[in-house]
Amino acid sequence: MKKGYIICLFAGLCLSWASSAKALELSAFGDVTFSDSNKTGEPGGFSLGQLDFWATQKLDQDGRFKVFFELVVESHDGGFVIDLERLWVQASIKSNWDIRAGRFHSSLGYWNRVYHHGSHMQTTVFRPLFLDFEDGSSAVLPSHIVGLMALGHFDTSISGVTIEFQAGNGAHHNGEEIDPNSSGDNDDAKGFAARALVSPHALDGLGIGFSFNYNKLQQTLINKDVNKDGNLDVTPLSAERDWVDQMIYEVDLSFVDELTTGIELISEYYVVDNEDPAGKSYQTTFWYVQIGKTFFDFVTPYARYESFEDLDPKDPYFVTLGTSEYALGLLGARFDFNLIMGAETSIKIEVGAKDEPGGSSESYALQWTFGF
Repeated sequence: MKKGYIICLFAGLCLSWASSAKALELSAFGDVTFSDSNKTGEPGGFSLGQLDFWATQKLDQDGRFKVFFELVVESHDGGFVIDLERLWVQASIKSNWDIRAGRFHSSLGYWNRVYHHGSHMQTTVFRPLFLDFEDGSSAVLPSHIVGLMALGHFDTSISGVTIEFQAGNGAHHNGEEIDPNSSGDNDDAKGFAARALVSPHALDGLGIGFSFNYNKLQQTLINKDVNKDGNLDVTPLSAERDWVDQMIYEVDLSFVDELTTGIELISEYYVVDNEDPAGKSYQTTFWYVQIGKTFFDFVTPYARYESFEDLDPKDPYFVTLGTSEYALGLLGARFDFNLIMGAETSIKIEVGAKDEPGGSSESYALQWTFGF
C-alpha cells in the first residue's frame, strides 16, 4: 500500500511541476519485453522494464549552475519500487570544467556512461550481463558512487579529450548486493574512479576510453537462520568484516556514426583485481564486442559476443556474488519509429545462445520501447 502512495505522490509532483510558471522538462523511457528460453526452470513471460524519469534544470540564467535527477520505477518482489538512481548539482568553472556533488554512475566503461538506465537508448534488448546494475542478478561491478565529481573537456590539434574524476563513499556488500552507501559511509575508506576519453578529429564518431575504479570493500555479516515461521531470516548483523581491496581497470573502443555510415561498433575489456584480507590476489577478465548497422534510418541488425570465462573459483568477491563463467552470443534487429517531435518508439527482436557450466541454452526476446 505504501508503494502505491509513493507512486501517487510522485505523479502529483510531476503534474505540479508541469503546471508551474517555470515548468520542469521531464523526459521518460520505458519498455515491455517478452522473453523465453529452453533452459529448465526459466518459463517465458512478459516483463515491465524500468520506467525512467529524468530531467536537467538550470538554476541560473546563464546555466552555470544545474541540477539533474533520475527516478526509476521498477518491479520488485511482485510489486513496484521507486529508486533514485542519479542526483547531482553542478557548477561550471570557466568553459571546460564542471564540478558536481551527488550520486552518479561510476566512471567505468562506455555502456553505463552512455545508455544509463534507458533500454530505449541502447540498440539491443539487454545490456551485457556483467554490466547489470548492483541490484541485478548478474551484477559484478560497483556502478554508482556518491560524492564529488570533476568533469573536464579539452580540445587539442588532433583530438578532443574528456576527463572524469570521482571520489566518494566506498562501496560495500550489504549481505544481498553491492551497495554504494547512498545514506552515508559504513567506514573511513573512500572509493575513487577516473576516466579519460580520446576522440580523434581524423575520424568522427571514434572514441577510445580508459578508466579505473578503486574500493576497499567490507561485507555485512548476514544471519541466515530459519525463523520460527519457517522463513529465511536475512536480518543484517552489526558486524562488518573486511572483504577485498579492489582495483578495476577498463579500456573501451567505440565507433558510432549515425549520420554517414550508420555503423555502431562498441567493445569493452575489464580486469578486476581483488585482494583478500590475507593479501592473496585474484584476477578476472571479461569483455564484449557489439556491432550493428542502420539502414534507411529504420532497421538496425546487430550482433554481440560477450565472454566471462576467466574466473578464479576461489575469488571471495565473485564467490559471495554467486558469479559463474559464461559465454553468450546474440543476434537481433531493431526497428525505429520517429513519431511527433521528441517522441520515439522502437521494436527489437533478439535471439541468443549461452554456454555456462550447467550446459548450453538458447533464448529469444521481443521488446517494445518508447522515449519522450
